[in-house]
Amino acid sequence: MERKNNSEWGTYEGDTSSEIFGTPGKENSGGVSGALLATSTAGHILISELYPDQTGSNKDFVELYNPTNQNISLDNMWLWVSGPGNDEGIETESPVKKIQLNSGSGIASRGYFLIGLDDYTSSTVPIPDLLSGTGFLHTQSGGRVSIMHEEAVIDEVHYSKKEESGSVLMPKRGASIERKTLENGQCVSPLNERQERSCDTDSSSDFIIREVPGPRNSLMMFENDELSVVALSSTLLGFDLNWDSFARNSGGDDVRYEVSYVSQINGNTSSSTLIQITTSTTAIVSLKEVGSEYIFTVKARNASGTEISSITGEPVLVKSFINNLFVYPIPSATTTYFFDLRYASSQFIPDVYGNGSPEDKYKILVFYKNKPASTKNILTSLDDFVPSTESIPIFYKDCSGISSNKAWVLLPGIELNCRPGGLYGKVMDFYDVLPTRLNLLVNGASFIEGDYVTVGYYSRRASSPSGVAEFELVAVDTTKYYFGTSTPVSAKPTDPLGISASVNEEGTRADISWRESEDNDSLKSSIRYEMNVVSSTVSSTLVLENNGWREVSTMIFGNDPLQLRHEFVDTVIKTYYKVGVRAHDEVLNYSNSAIVEFFVNGPPEPLINQSNRDAMASFAFKGETCATSSHVAQSVTFGKKVTLSTFKTLLQKTSVKNMDNAALRIESNASGLPSGEILKEVVKMREEIETIPLVYSFDLDGMNLDPGTYWFTIQSKNNSNTLFDEGYEVGWLTGDPYPDGKFYLWNCGNPWLERPGDMYMVLDGLEE
Repeated sequence: MERKNNSEWGTYEGDTSSEIFGTPGKENSGGVSGALLATSTAGHILISELYPDQTGSNKDFVELYNPTNQNISLDNMWLWVSGPGNDEGIETESPVKKIQLNSGSGIASRGYFLIGLDDYTSSTVPIPDLLSGTGFLHTQSGGRVSIMHEEAVIDEVHYSKKEESGSVLMPKRGASIERKTLENGQCVSPLNERQERSCDTDSSSDFIIREVPGPRNSLMMFENDELSVVALSSTLLGFDLNWDSFARNSGGDDVRYEVSYVSQINGNTSSSTLIQITTSTTAIVSLKEVGSEYIFTVKARNASGTEISSITGEPVLVKSFINNLFVYPIPSATTTYFFDLRYASSQFIPDVYGNGSPEDKYKILVFYKNKPASTKNILTSLDDFVPSTESIPIFYKDCSGISSNKAWVLLPGIELNCRPGGLYGKVMDFYDVLPTRLNLLVNGASFIEGDYVTVGYYSRRASSPSGVAEFELVAVDTTKYYFGTSTPVSAKPTDPLGISASVNEEGTRADISWRESEDNDSLKSSIRYEMNVVSSTVSSTLVLENNGWREVSTMIFGNDPLQLRHEFVDTVIKTYYKVGVRAHDEVLNYSNSAIVEFFVNGPPEPLINQSNRDAMASFAFKGETCATSSHVAQSVTFGKKVTLSTFKTLLQKTSVKNMDNAALRIESNASGLPSGEILKEVVKMREEIETIPLVYSFDLDGMNLDPGTYWFTIQSKNNSNTLFDEGYEVGWLTGDPYPDGKFYLWNCGNPWLERPGDMYMVLDGLEE
């Protein structure tokens, strides 16, 4: 049914020639509240918003919307406004005011048409598509607004100050009546200006009260205008903005777009910054900033400069090049700090200005305290590298091997870039830049609670002048990295593995060795080791003491691939030892302890030990002119079978006259004198023997002897014509330090002469 212009109802057939579509078979808009289910979008023009102005300004308006996919002509179409009518449709308070819509014009698909009434003027924003100063919307008790095509009602809204069936409750002062949006077949309140007002269930529940009116004219096409803000790659450090045109009908070419943004940094929102004015619907925005969130707005203005629309995109976060920067004091230090940078890759500053050569990999970090990072665009090798009040000095060792404070941190990027000489001699060692972490030392600045650090990032320019290295600003980091008194979470070193102990022959020293620890987020050079040593004559009492750890400072490095570390510990024989080793990094993250236990037995007791030097005297063979060489001999008796390792005695040469080599002979005691069978002979070359008495060791190579008495004889080596005269001396001891042995001297006519005392000797070996 349709309502004709004579207020009678009839069947509406539609006017396909003029592309006017009605709602045959449906209750007209303004019906009673009911189901909010709308299975499809209305196929005709809708009254999308109306404003009976009660503020005294009298800027009434009616907004129409075309929800279809076709343009709709306004030929032969009228706007009727009146006061409320009775059930038969007869006006009871005022006559109908009929306003003809623009002949020859239309409403674009998904477009709006704004009708200004009463005191609404051509300068009111937004500009009306049709202005009628004679019509107005009734506010005394309510009213009725209809869109008519010849005799047919296309759409109609009733509003009333009191609740009535089929009527929308008239809004309060300053508010308007707005149609709901259709979403997934349901009529819901619109969330933004881009959602179309297309709910049409022929019910008063199709409408809501809008607190602040929002009229739209034919130049506004919010339904399809989606401002898209997309961050470009970090190489370009910018944004690609695009949006649909706001103008869909004549006059659209005159629209200009203003692109602006606000940034949100550390919870603070900046003032709006105008970027550009364009007739295009795209914009590329380049910003040398990271660490901020950006919100872009596009405003559309007509040829006269009047704002006809605006739209704001979703916030876009431009992440910093680093994941975090921790500022904290070095443990146990009060005036030295760490700048602990965490990042996803050691190449965290992009190569913006290079051409791919190795030199383009050089980057610069500049740190600032309690102020924004400088936007100085170019740093050159001619600039002062000495720290100043502008930046925070960073202490690090460069490729020249010099550790000093520097105003910048010059990063190598790749291993080949670490080379001495000139500016590049200031570059940090490549291996000090970890894959995901950079730990910098700061000793030229102090920090307290509330202090923060900002960062500037620079990259080398391929177009640098000859002889001058130029670095251009890539971005300033707007993030404030605040000082903290606690250290950040980091990995602890791995446990020292393969710990072992090796004791020297004398039992006076133990070599403790272990595999190097590893730490993925610390430099190898920053890993330190501590050792804890306890000893006791009883093994069960060995417990490491908590305060017994000491820094290991005399480590000896092992060879690859084992990468062993060594530390020597002084030991005492016949003692049990327990040694713990642990690793820690620069922030005192400790590994678990590696433990080794061992017993120091010491060397075996000598079988014979007559080496008390306090009783030592020298015996010289002088004045003898025998035909055979002179000898000295010491008898030794073994009660058990023995294995001999060494024989030691004092021996010296007194001149070079007629000298020969010296020999030690071990003989059997067959005749009771040193003239038995030669069992072993060991020679000392005369070049080995000093002119001062020294203990000389004759190696016996584990010689086995059965129980019995044996002679240990020292003489010239197999030369019957060489006198043992003014040639050698053998130490001996007065008294009888070895009761079971005898000391003999070869004395020509009385060949073997027993002397009081014993030969100075130490005999090492083992009894079976």
